[in-house]
Amino acid sequence: MSEDRGRKTANGFAVRIERVPVDRIIDLRHIVLRQGMPREAAIFDGDHDPTAVHVAAIAGDAVVGCATLHLSRWEDQPAWQLRGMAVAEGYRDSGIGGELVRAVLEHVDTET
Repeated sequence: MSEDRGRKTANGFAVRIERVPVDRIIDLRHIVLRQGMPREAAIFDGDHDPTAVHVAAIAGDAVVGCATLHLSRWEDQPAWQLRGMAVAEGYRDSGIGGELVRAVLEHVDTET
């Protein structure tokens, strides 16, 4: 996956899909996926592994979408697990989720 997929327009929102450090997406994960829980609940085992891949949809300077891939095993074979995918309220149903999925699939295609 390229580091920056460039600007996309998703239902009027100009977003960039980029590979980012995990710390850049934890706040969004917390708000969308772990609301009401401690912020640490949005940090997953494996997030800091060197094989983990974190992508963000960025509008301006704001992270408005995210997805994480963890390298795992399934039936004794290497497998990628999609975790922590979220899109901020107000940006849902705009195609951002689809762009995030395309970005992680591109990474999987280059790694297999």
